[in-house]
Amino acid sequence: MTSRPLLLALAGVLLFPAASPAQTMRTTSVSRQQHGEKEFSAKIDFAAGTVTVRPAITGTLYSMRLRYDVERYAPVSRFNSDTRQVVLGTQSVGDGGLRVSNRQHLAQDAVIELSPTVDLALDANLGAVEAGLELGGLRITEARIRTAASKSTLRFSSPNQAVCRSLELNAGAAEFQALKLGNSGCREIGFEGGVGDVTLDLTGAWPVDAHVSARVSMAGLTIRLPRSAGVKLTVNRFLASFNPAGFTRQGEQYVSDGYQTRTRHLSIDISSTVGDINIVWVN
Repeated sequence: MTSRPLLLALAGVLLFPAASPAQTMRTTSVSRQQHGEKEFSAKIDFAAGTVTVRPAITGTLYSMRLRYDVERYAPVSRFNSDTRQVVLGTQSVGDGGLRVSNRQHLAQDAVIELSPTVDLALDANLGAVEAGLELGGLRITEARIRTAASKSTLRFSSPNQAVCRSLELNAGAAEFQALKLGNSGCREIGFEGGVGDVTLDLTGAWPVDAHVSARVSMAGLTIRLPRSAGVKLTVNRFLASFNPAGFTRQGEQYVSDGYQTRTRHLSIDISSTVGDINIVWVN
């Protein structure tokens, strides 16, 4: 069986292939002010480099500041006023692909800011990137975030200002952290990931009961749980370790101590193949 360290090393090859000539870089910026929109959707495509997503200043619907490799990528900025959808990021040109030999050569970077006062459906497709996504304070109604060979942090530092239906997360060979997911307020949260280290931090100000599912393969999964919530766990594992500290087994489920007395409840389904499941309780 291929070892997890070896697979992580192979993932690094995706990020840092063989050396090549220096990149030719260019910068550009775009923005759009609000014009009475009550809701909009944002699709972000960014193949390589560093990307930051965060709330914009009041009055701005979206903005993007981008530094990109002109021989490999072209900037993308399209807004459809009829569908109220913006597409931001990069698209490959020429023979495409990455041509970097180490982390310092991933010179592309994007800073994308989205309105904190308009309901937002977010769809982000991120490739070989280092990503920092601060969605706290936005009005997220639903979100789908996919990463490939990457190091990514998703954070809800403050409560979501809208009612969120669902949050879908997918990470490839990655180091992935999702922090303060309770502040997302999403009723359904799903994560699927491959090789890497994954942290799902379910602390925060849950406004409603929620269902969380996590499916991982050859990954270390850490789930941070708030002691203030009642938690039911269903675990399906194959060659994966699991220590149910703080739970009592009831049939096929694990139920947290004092479950019935809690005002908020989390139902969590975990499926893990060849990895570790770590539960951390947070006051």
